[in-house]
Amino acid sequence: MIHVLMILPVLPLPLWFTETVAVAQGLLTLAACVLLILAIPAIVLARRSARSAANRIDALSRQLSVEVAPMLRDAAVALTNLNEIMGAVRDDVHAVHETVTLTAATVRDTVASTRVRIERLGLLVDVVQDELEDVVMGTIGAVHRARAGVSAVGGGVRNVLGRLVGRLATRALRGEDREEEFRSPRPFRRTRV
Repeated sequence: MIHVLMILPVLPLPLWFTETVAVAQGLLTLAACVLLILAIPAIVLARRSARSAANRIDALSRQLSVEVAPMLRDAAVALTNLNEIMGAVRDDVHAVHETVTLTAATVRDTVASTRVRIERLGLLVDVVQDELEDVVMGTIGAVHRARAGVSAVGGGVRNVLGRLVGRLATRALRGEDREEEFRSPRPFRRTRV
């Protein structure tokens, strides 16, 4: 591959263009110098403004620190008091929790022992009820036997009373008055039925 390089002659610029560029360069240099001269006082003024602003900020910060420092101390004291209160409340809550836990355990133990006592009482009531039923049944049997005995004896008593009343009636009709017999009656003889 072959490269061909061509060289063309540079044509001179027209004179009017060269003069115009030279004048523009001069004007730009003059404007830069004027701006630089004007920038120096502006920089000095800006530094003075910055210093006065910094001084004002320092004065405001000092005044603010004087005014805010008591509030910050009060806030620190309030936070300290709040921490103490929170500690006391935490301790009280812990004590209440322990008391409730102990009380709950005691109640559980009491309920368990009461349940055992109630079960024992139930067993005792069952035994007493069985014994009472036996006593009542025995008493009922004794009463029935006593009734049977009284009715058996009652027939004999009726006979004795009937004879006694019969004798009294006979004597009364005869006019005999014997009070001694009524005061000391004959011994009762039991008859078997």
